[in-house]
Amino acid sequence: MQQVIQRILTSAFRFERNGIEPVFAVRCGIGVAVALLAGFASGVPIYAVSAGIGAFSVGFASLQGVYRTRVGTMLGMALAMAVSTAVASLCSHSAELGILALAVWGFGYGLSASLGPGASAIGVNATTTLIIFERYPLPLHVAVLVAVIMLAGGLLQTLLLVVLWPIQRYPQERHALADAYRELGEYANASDAPARVPATAELIAVRKALADPRPFGRPLVLAAFQSLLDEAVRIRSSLALLATVGGEKYTRLRPVIAQVLDVIARALDDAHAPADVALYGMINADTNDPNLRALYGQLRAAWRAASVPLGGVALPELHYPTHLPSFERPLAVMREHLQLNSAFGRHALRLAVTLTAAGVLAHVLPIQRGYWITLTTALVLRPDFTTTLSRGVARIAGTIVGVVAATAIVVAVPHTPHITLALAIVFAAISYAAFQLNYGLFSLTVTAYVVFLLALLGTPEATAVQNRLVATVIGGLLAILSYLIWPTWESERTVASLRALVEGSLEFTRYLLAGLIDPISRDLAKMRTLRTKLWSTRASAEESLERMLSEPGGTHEIDPDTALGIMAATQRLGLGNAALSHIYQDPQTPAFPALAPLAAALATASIDRATGLREAYSQVADALPNDTGAAGQGLLAACDRIVDSTNTIVELWNRTR
Repeated sequence: MQQVIQRILTSAFRFERNGIEPVFAVRCGIGVAVALLAGFASGVPIYAVSAGIGAFSVGFASLQGVYRTRVGTMLGMALAMAVSTAVASLCSHSAELGILALAVWGFGYGLSASLGPGASAIGVNATTTLIIFERYPLPLHVAVLVAVIMLAGGLLQTLLLVVLWPIQRYPQERHALADAYRELGEYANASDAPARVPATAELIAVRKALADPRPFGRPLVLAAFQSLLDEAVRIRSSLALLATVGGEKYTRLRPVIAQVLDVIARALDDAHAPADVALYGMINADTNDPNLRALYGQLRAAWRAASVPLGGVALPELHYPTHLPSFERPLAVMREHLQLNSAFGRHALRLAVTLTAAGVLAHVLPIQRGYWITLTTALVLRPDFTTTLSRGVARIAGTIVGVVAATAIVVAVPHTPHITLALAIVFAAISYAAFQLNYGLFSLTVTAYVVFLLALLGTPEATAVQNRLVATVIGGLLAILSYLIWPTWESERTVASLRALVEGSLEFTRYLLAGLIDPISRDLAKMRTLRTKLWSTRASAEESLERMLSEPGGTHEIDPDTALGIMAATQRLGLGNAALSHIYQDPQTPAFPALAPLAAALATASIDRATGLREAYSQVADALPNDTGAAGQGLLAACDRIVDSTNTIVELWNRTR
C-alpha cells in the first residue's frame, strides 16, 4: 500500500520538464484576452464570462488530434458547451430539473471516455459548463444569446489555430517523425536490444499525424514525410534482425547507426537537411553483409527524404475531406460499452450517481455557491483508480494554494473591474503554460482564473475563494469515496489485454510463416495492417499494466511479477516477429517449406497452451543445415526466439491460474 500511495503522490506532483509550450500558451492566451475584452466592452458581464469560458476551454481542445481532428474536437467542444449553457439556463429555475440534467450529462460524459481523450475532453467541459451556468437564471432570449457568445469564443480560438497553419513548418509531422527516429537511435545503441522489440508508440503517433493531413500541406513535403515513415518501419525491422543475428560486427557499428538516426531526428526537429557529410559517407560505404547493406540503404533513403526543403510559407493548396464525418462508429463503440461489465459503462453510471449526490449536497449544505462541490467532483472522478486519486490530491492541494494566492492578490491590489479582468487574462495564459507541466499547478492557476472571472459577475473574491476551498475539499473527497465504494480495478482489463497481445502476436507469427513457406501467399498490405493492429494492442496492454501496478495489491487478478514476465516475453516474441517481417518483405527471399513443422505447431498455440514447439524448431534447424545465407540465419535465430518466448509465456500464465 505504501508503494501505491507513493505512486499516487509522484503522479500528482510530478513536473514534466518539456511540458511548457510557449506558442500554445501565447496563442490561446490571446484568444481568451480578445474574447474577454470583446465581452467586457459590451457592458454586460455575463457576456464577458461566457466568451471567456468558451475561449478558455476550447483552447485546451487544441491539444487533441492533429489537423482536421483537432478542429473537429474544438468545434465539437464549443458547440457542446453552448448547448450546455442553454440547457443550464432552462433548468436553473428548478433544482430537480438541474439535478436531472446533471445526471444525464454525467452519464454521457462518462460514456464518451470510451471514444478517447478528445471526446472525454468535450464531455467534461460540457458538464462543467452545465454546472456553472445552472446557478445563473436567465431569460430564454438572454440564455440563447449567452450560448451563442460562448460558441463565438470557441470559434475564435479555432480560428487562431487555423490561421497559423500556412506559416508553420509542419511541426506535428516533423516532431512526431523526429521522436520516432530518436527512439530507433536509442534502440540501435541499447545494450538490451537483443531482449526487446523496438518501441512502436512513436510510429503510431506518426501514422496518426499523416492520416490526418494538413489542409495547407505541399504534396512534395507530405510525400517526403510518408517516405520517412516507411523507411522508419523498415529500419525498425532491420534493427530487430541485426539485434538477433548481428553478432560482434553489429555491436561495433551500433554507435554509428545510432548517430545517423539521431542526426536525422535533429534535422527534422530543426526543419533543416542533415548536413554531416562524413557521417553520410559511413553509411554509403560498401559492405559484404547483406543485412547491413539493406540497413545502410534504408538509412540513406531516410537521410535523403529528410533533406526535402520544408520552406517557410506553404502554398494554399487545400485538401478537403472527401466525405462528411460519420457518427456510426462512435455510436457503435458507445453502445458496446453500454453495459455494467464494461469499465466505461460502470464509470458512466458512477459519474451519474456521484454527480447527482454532489448536486444534492450543493443544494442542502449551508455553503454559498456550493456548485463548486459538483464542479470538483466532475473534474476529479476518472475511469481509473490512479488518475482519480492523483487528480484528487493534486486538485485539492492546488486549490488550497490557489486560494491563498488569490486572497493575497485581492488584498494587495485595488478591486476594480478592469484590474479583475486583467488578472483573469494573466491567469488564463499561465494556466495554458502549466497545463502539461503539472496538474496541481494547473489547478492553482485555474482556481485564480475562475475566481477572477466570476468576480466580474459580482462575486466578492474573498467569499468566492473561501467557498471554493471548502467545496473543493468536499467534492474531491466525494469523488474519491465514490470510486472506492464502487471501484473499477484495472487488473481485469490487464488480463484481457495481455491475452489479446499474446494472441495477436501469435497470429502475426503464423501469418509471416505462411508467407515464408509459400511466397505466392505473401500480402504486404495485409502484413502491415496486422502489424499496425498489433502495435496498438501492445500499447494498450502496456498502459493497462502500468495502471494496474499503481493499484492496491489485493485487487490484482494476476500477480504483478507474472504480468511483467509475460510482458517481457512478448517483447522477445515481438523481436522475433520483427526479424521475420524483415525477411518476409524482401522480394528476393525464397520459399522455406522447411518451416512447415513449426507453423503446424504454432497453429494451436495460445497464451495457455503450446506443445511441441521445441521439437518443431529442431526439425526446422535440421532441414536447413547447409543454408548459410543471411535469410536462413535470420530465420533460425528469429524462430528460436519465438519458440522460447512462447513457451515462457505459457509457463508464466499457467503458473498462477
